[in-house]
Amino acid sequence: MRNLIVEYFNTLFLSYERGARKPLEGVKKAQAILASYLLLLGQTKPVALIRREFQNLPPEFLQTIRDDLLYLQREKYWEIGERRRNVDDVPADQREKLREFLDSVAAPEAVA
Repeated sequence: MRNLIVEYFNTLFLSYERGARKPLEGVKKAQAILASYLLLLGQTKPVALIRREFQNLPPEFLQTIRDDLLYLQREKYWEIGERRRNVDDVPADQREKLREFLDSVAAPEAVA
């Protein structure tokens, strides 16, 4: 079931490899956050599916995602509207797993 959910999540939008002109930053951030949560739970198989979606992304795009997700410090913020939670916030216990996931994408040979 987890693999089915991850596959659906990966195909919800066109992936970069399948002809999208530019990867969708918000989608890739959400996938990276999901991967870090799954790693926290010890679920490596669905993470491999997400990692596959990241393989052909430009290094500068991956660096932008890394910077945005790992260095954001505010969980909540104020805006005109109802949303008060920063969707890019990654809980502290999940940050190391996010770093691990992004490192594995940057250096795929390190992943067995």
